[in-house]
Amino acid sequence: MKYRGEEIVHARASDVTKGIVYDRPYTQQQKNIREPTLPTITNYNEILLKLLAHENIASRMPIFENYDKQVQGRTIVEAGDADAGVLQPFNEEKYPEEIRNTGIALSLDQCPRYNKIDPYWGAVNAVVESVRNITAVGASPQAVTDCLCFGNPEKPEQMWDFTESVRGIADACQAIGLKEFPGASLPVISGNVSFYNESKSGAIPASPMISCLGNMTDVHHVVPKYFQQANSVIILVGERKNECGGSVYYQLFNELGANVPKPDLKTIATEIHAVNAAMQQKFILSAHDISDGGLAVAVAEMSFKNQLGVEINIPGDLATDKKLFGETGGFILEISNANLTAVQKIFQNQQVPIFILGKTSKEPRLKMQNCIDVTVVEAKQHWQNGLREKLL
Repeated sequence: MKYRGEEIVHARASDVTKGIVYDRPYTQQQKNIREPTLPTITNYNEILLKLLAHENIASRMPIFENYDKQVQGRTIVEAGDADAGVLQPFNEEKYPEEIRNTGIALSLDQCPRYNKIDPYWGAVNAVVESVRNITAVGASPQAVTDCLCFGNPEKPEQMWDFTESVRGIADACQAIGLKEFPGASLPVISGNVSFYNESKSGAIPASPMISCLGNMTDVHHVVPKYFQQANSVIILVGERKNECGGSVYYQLFNELGANVPKPDLKTIATEIHAVNAAMQQKFILSAHDISDGGLAVAVAEMSFKNQLGVEINIPGDLATDKKLFGETGGFILEISNANLTAVQKIFQNQQVPIFILGKTSKEPRLKMQNCIDVTVVEAKQHWQNGLREKLL
């Protein structure tokens, strides 16, 4: 390549298009991380309300209300109203009629505290949670893009963070795949890397951020996040495990923990496909993924809009706080009694276990595990004002 007679670039096309391959030395960081011993919980109501008001869980409306969420009138589900935003990009007569109702869903996730424990599982969780968010609104995951922010790659320990995160993204994408193309990996179609993010106090935690793109044939079939009616069955997808490492619950006690959530990469694709299949048959009234704050927070958030209460009990022998606030991923699904058998059959066919937690209620109270009993109004106030009060 020349400019005004001067040679600017002299390289093979493959050298330009293939990208740069880093081959730097890396060394695993030695971390002395253990599970904490927490004080005995005597007031689970207080813990739930503190979690709902925490800046990592509370409503992001103070942020969302400061920018245009209705660009070109194509937004169907705004940011914050569901697990993913949904747009209708072809809603004009100039587009063919058969694609006008096509919807796209977008989500963005990262798990910074998980990465402090293990950058591999932090990256896996970022991919899986982003995909779950797309699935929760009724869309089918099609691709991801990433933004990878790390410290100094010239330092072997920080280069190790990077290599482990990339390995986690690759493994998660391969495990999830594309439903329409068996054997294919969920493609990473773009992204960027930012190195040297550090100060005198040290490098930032490994921070792989994952955005997932999904599609749906008809935006009018978006699945809402909020409970829709009383006396529905509440279903749990994803058995609870002792995985509070990196959780907001531990953060309340200034603890990090060691037991980071570890999604089962052998079964995650069938879980996603089973949820999507039930949604395609319009069996799911509402859906929400389980992430920050755990199952208790997810259920509480689903109650806010329509002021519906719940009565639930989580099966299993796990400690009560781990059941309620552990961040093992999964879904909370609302199903009518009439469709329960059909939904159970779908999940049985995919060999994905589900658990009946309880039911929704006209009485606007959150009753969980015989240890939480708060009004929906009080819970919602903590959630709505938690971040706003910290920004004042």
